[in-house]
Amino acid sequence: MTANNHKPIRWEAPKAKFHKEALERCTASAEPDRRPKQVTVHGPCPYCFGEVNFVQVLQLVHSLPGAVVGQAAGPTTLAVTVRCDCLQRHPGRPTNEAGCGHTWVVTVEF
Repeated sequence: MTANNHKPIRWEAPKAKFHKEALERCTASAEPDRRPKQVTVHGPCPYCFGEVNFVQVLQLVHSLPGAVVGQAAGPTTLAVTVRCDCLQRHPGRPTNEAGCGHTWVVTVEF
């Protein structure tokens, strides 16, 4: 998506339309080997079509001494709440915020 496709919706507009086709163009990836471990989401915001470059650093909890470790037999699935961080203009947006103010959930597997 380019800035030409951007919809300058009001910041945190309560009735903003969710565009599934934009979400389908997003890529989400877990980077468990990176230090710190993180999830990245790139692509158009499904509300305003602004370009999202969202990074969520994962905070991992270590096992307690004596606890069973390595219980996962297969891939781990993680749901991440993404917040639009586009650099486009949105009426009503506070000066210390970015994006259109909307959030959505993506699921990543690693």
